[in-house]
Amino acid sequence: MGSINHNGGVVRILTYYLVLASLWIVLSDRILTVTAPLNLSQAALQSSKGLAFVLLTTLGLGLILRRESLRTASAQTLARENDARGQSLIDTSFFQAADPIPSTQLGARQALFDLNLSTGELVSSTECAEILDVEPNEVPRHASDWLACLHTEDRQRIADQLSHLTSDPSGTLCAEYRHATRTGDYRWIRSRGRIVNHPDGTAWRLVGIHTEVTAEKVLESTLAQRESTLRLFIDHAPAAVAMFDREMRYITASRRWIEDYQLTTDVIGKSHYEVFPDLPRPWHEAHQRALQGEVLSSQEDRFVNQLGLEQWLRWEVRPWFTSEGSIGGIVIFTEDITSQKLLHDQLTLYSSVFTQAHEAIAITDRNATIIDVNTAFTKITGYAREEVIGQSPRILRSGIQDVDYYRDMWAELDQSGRWYGEIWNRRKNGEVYPEFLTISTVSDDSGAITNYVGHFFDLSKEKHFEQALRSTEHSLASITNSMQDIVFTLDTQQRHTGVFGPWVSSFGLKPEFFLGKTSREILGERDAAPHIEANRRALAGESIVYEWQISTCSGERYFQTSLSPMFSDEGIVNGVVGVGRDITDLKDAERRTEIQLERLSALRAVDMAISGTFDLSMTLKLILAQVVEQLDVQASSILLLNQHSKTLSYAAGRGFRTNAIEQTRLRLGEGIAGTALLDGRRLRQKDPVHSLYFSRSELLGREMFHDYYAVPMIAKGHMIGVLEVFLDKEQEPSGDWLEFLDTLTDLAAIAVDNARLFGELQRSHLDVVLAYDATIEGWSKALDFRDKETEGHAQRVTELTERLARMAGVSDYEVLQMRRGALLHDIGKMGVPDSILLKEGPLTDEERKIIQTHPDLAYQMLSPIEFLRPALDIPYCHHEKWDGTGYPRGLRGEEIPLAARLFAVIDVWDALRSDRPYRKAWPRSRVLDHIRELSGSHFDPKSVELFLRMMEEDGEEIETVLGYVNFAA
Repeated sequence: MGSINHNGGVVRILTYYLVLASLWIVLSDRILTVTAPLNLSQAALQSSKGLAFVLLTTLGLGLILRRESLRTASAQTLARENDARGQSLIDTSFFQAADPIPSTQLGARQALFDLNLSTGELVSSTECAEILDVEPNEVPRHASDWLACLHTEDRQRIADQLSHLTSDPSGTLCAEYRHATRTGDYRWIRSRGRIVNHPDGTAWRLVGIHTEVTAEKVLESTLAQRESTLRLFIDHAPAAVAMFDREMRYITASRRWIEDYQLTTDVIGKSHYEVFPDLPRPWHEAHQRALQGEVLSSQEDRFVNQLGLEQWLRWEVRPWFTSEGSIGGIVIFTEDITSQKLLHDQLTLYSSVFTQAHEAIAITDRNATIIDVNTAFTKITGYAREEVIGQSPRILRSGIQDVDYYRDMWAELDQSGRWYGEIWNRRKNGEVYPEFLTISTVSDDSGAITNYVGHFFDLSKEKHFEQALRSTEHSLASITNSMQDIVFTLDTQQRHTGVFGPWVSSFGLKPEFFLGKTSREILGERDAAPHIEANRRALAGESIVYEWQISTCSGERYFQTSLSPMFSDEGIVNGVVGVGRDITDLKDAERRTEIQLERLSALRAVDMAISGTFDLSMTLKLILAQVVEQLDVQASSILLLNQHSKTLSYAAGRGFRTNAIEQTRLRLGEGIAGTALLDGRRLRQKDPVHSLYFSRSELLGREMFHDYYAVPMIAKGHMIGVLEVFLDKEQEPSGDWLEFLDTLTDLAAIAVDNARLFGELQRSHLDVVLAYDATIEGWSKALDFRDKETEGHAQRVTELTERLARMAGVSDYEVLQMRRGALLHDIGKMGVPDSILLKEGPLTDEERKIIQTHPDLAYQMLSPIEFLRPALDIPYCHHEKWDGTGYPRGLRGEEIPLAARLFAVIDVWDALRSDRPYRKAWPRSRVLDHIRELSGSHFDPKSVELFLRMMEEDGEEIETVLGYVNFAA
């Protein structure tokens, strides 16, 4: 577009030039004749020469302007032709497109341009100013000016294209770029053009059409973003999704679908039945029914994948419809619930173990409030489960123990994490009973106590047994005292005056042997000493009972003698009557009883260890200590079976001189230990170190063992390991000895199995908690995906809420609940329609009321979930205000939960410090001033004070870490 447009303009310019030049020459000559000594003829000649020069220059200038006018007219004609041709191409492309652009693009504004490739001069039509949104005088007149107005990301690309066209006479231009407007924004321009060649065949000019395509680009970006968001949602959804046509050919499949079924992305276009040739017949039928319009689903179905592995699926199949309303195919949603099912089965098993345990078990929370008890608890105490849930264990107190007893109990529990001992409690019917109680603490990863677990069993039977045993001992003593194995009498000189009973003949002596002899004469000075003293005391008037022993050819014999003084009619002691008994068998029985009691005590200690602790190492050491001590063996060890490698390895040992035993590693069936476990029976090997069957002869050669037993450890039909005992001398064991060895082995197997079960239970519980927290994080991200205006908002307010809560001094448990509540604070918006939630303009009163229902919706959604109830304060109450003007319940002051009061400040801070489509983020100082102004009306003053202190101390770090510096200064 130039200043010379037609021939009329050329004539006017030449006329103006001719008139002005002529006037100048004539008038200047007249002045010269007046002021200079020139005659008229010289002046006339001078003027004639000037006028001739003007005429010649006018003629030359006219020719030049004529040529340029013709050239410009030619360019404009060519531009109009190209404009028409470009418009024709645009119209043709539009109507031929399979998916046409919106109708708003049909009237896209266009302008013509003509660029001289050699000089860079740029001529444009009048529409160019409107298209580029610049003033007419700001339309670029040169290629360099045009490139300078382009976006920095597009400038070099367009320059390279123009440079390439300069050397390509047959080239064309089709480029899209962003051009600066008068306001500093950018518009998208599509430029199409072709090369006009010089007569010499070189590229001369580029002529074409500018078209403004900003709306088209925005639409393309929006569609691409929506497609990307939809794909992201599908690919990261918890369910796998695949879409099929009516022939069951794959149209699309989510990333989760490809991963769950070990497929490749080339399934698109293939038949579902080709990909899964062994698909069960019922699933074929479900697909056909869905193609008829039904929606079908299953909550649990078994499936064998491509690798032959079993999977459990939750699925739904439904039809999809074309724009004409006909069924175009089906969509299948599946979710792999294999891990959930296994976890459910494990939890069912652990629940069964808890419920069917013979010991009573009670679990409380950190505040010692009962949250669960098992069946044994209800049988022992008489209380139904529903009667004790939510109660304190104090309902069982008998009143026998005083306050100091319980204070000491809790002090030890807090210090060591465990307490055990006998205690008296009261049943529901008022009966007081004894029990052996063990209390253990359960802590989270940070070491904070989360629960207390109490195990106890009723000692009533044991107490009755102890009482009966004592009664029996008294009865036996009475009977023994009345037995008269031998009766004798002594005179005042301690001489035997009479001896009666069959006991004497058992020594091969006759009663006459004793008559007239004293104890000194019969037994000798040393052995008779206790008898002499006892006789003296009896002659002094005492009744004496004492025991003594003597060595015989059959071994040591034990006796008991009872002495009583004999009185004359005058009441004077004139002798002694004594009753002697052979109590060797009784002594042996006492020793056996002591051994049994020691063994019972040992078993009880082991049982207490198993029930009172899950420290397997400590329990095994205790068991081995009892084995060595009670069975009088030199050493003992426990080998545990690795269930995967089927090898026995050393786990614990006691009594060994060296550490060689710790190198033990046997295959199942190898050596005596491996054979004992494989066969499931106790094996013995005399002189094991020199036996061919003992595979560790070299390993244990320095220990000098002479006898060896290997006992298999089996629990609930599962092989656990082997208990070994080593003796330094050969001995023939009694039945009691072997029975006690088997009992200790069984207890060791139970201890190992219990520890394994408890470990699996703990891991399962942790997996459930992590799964819950991961679900909450997923819900929070889903909310962000839905509402792009607040993307990242939930994560930022969660981080800030945790910081502020810790400054407020709340417990770790409360911080955890506040974190979950912050993540889910807007979960209620899931129930708000997109037309309202994503509305760009202002909301109506009715729409605002619908928005304000989201706290109630959050309460309805989360309150049925017991795990999330402690986290409800923030989702339900974060829009309440200190002055009572908030919603949904209009709470006032400290009626509002502390968590919601703290979060309200954080929520407003983040909203104002973040960019929104309708405004830019506020500066930090302005937001802080705003929060101060709302203290006491919108916000809790103490919460505001705490927040301001946090921002003063850690504000720069918070702004940097959470990215607020990217929003506003």
